[in-house]
Amino acid sequence: MTTMHLLKVADIRRETADTVSIAFDVPAHLAATYQFQQGQYLQLEAQLQGEAVRRSYSIFSAPTDGELRVAIKHVPQGRFSSYANTQLAVGDALLVMPPAGSSYRPQTQAAVHHCLGMASGSGITALLPIIKTTLENDERSRFTLVYGNRDRASMLFAERLDALKGVYAERLQLILLFSREANHNGLPSGRLDIATCDALFREWVDVSLLDAAFICGPQAMVETVGGALKDYGLAAERLHFERFAEPQPLREALPS
Repeated sequence: MTTMHLLKVADIRRETADTVSIAFDVPAHLAATYQFQQGQYLQLEAQLQGEAVRRSYSIFSAPTDGELRVAIKHVPQGRFSSYANTQLAVGDALLVMPPAGSSYRPQTQAAVHHCLGMASGSGITALLPIIKTTLENDERSRFTLVYGNRDRASMLFAERLDALKGVYAERLQLILLFSREANHNGLPSGRLDIATCDALFREWVDVSLLDAAFICGPQAMVETVGGALKDYGLAAERLHFERFAEPQPLREALPS
């Protein structure tokens, strides 16, 4: 059985009004235990009102960042997310399971890779390290990110995405969609539903050129986007995904 270890909180960063990111202090003797790959997650446990409450959160730092960090968005009536956003402090300790799971598949070096990421809301946390690592590791790779939010004010990690775009201007394409704010350049508005996917895959993303697609968001969105990509010809083995059912993620297979 995998053992959870008590790790101290090294840093808490307020990312948006309803989201914090938390970095852990990993002691030297546990460094190997907490090595991770992009696309993995951590299971955290806290004692809340005398009860052990456990939740899973995607690691959103990249392996080359030199830290172990997750982001936690506040969920209404979410016990753990409320605690993390309002009470957790630097120096506090949480039980942390070693990194697990993977929505990422290692690349081969035989071909130029064009990857697609599609996320809504806090789903971007799982994709950020995949985007960064893909572009860092293979100078021939390209990445297109389709990221849906209500509006710009609710968008997570806009500065980090801008920074990545600054470094990889020719290889990173950002397609930002808003459901409650006008989109520009002829992009479709609204949620990532069938109609939006159809417009994207007809005009903005050539699915036939994709080597892999990574999808992260609510369950209905993941199934809709995954189904649309299959309809446009993407093979099932090229799909990698993480779907969320609030207040914690459920990692399951897309229906075939």
